[in-house]
Amino acid sequence: MVGMIGKSLSSAMNARTVGSGDQTLVLGHGYGGDQCMWDKIVPFLSLRYRVLVFDWSFSVP
Repeated sequence: MVGMIGKSLSSAMNARTVGSGDQTLVLGHGYGGDQCMWDKIVPFLSLRYRVLVFDWSFSVP
């Protein structure tokens, strides 16, 4: 999925994918946060799904 977006956008949004399931979950955080808020659940979700996490460019602390 990240490859389809383009390297410049995925780099700017600090996007990363984890897991290799058939379905993809996209996890976005709220204003003022970052993708670290998902660190505790991504390992469990990635056992079944491909998980994409990213940082909104306007919201990185």
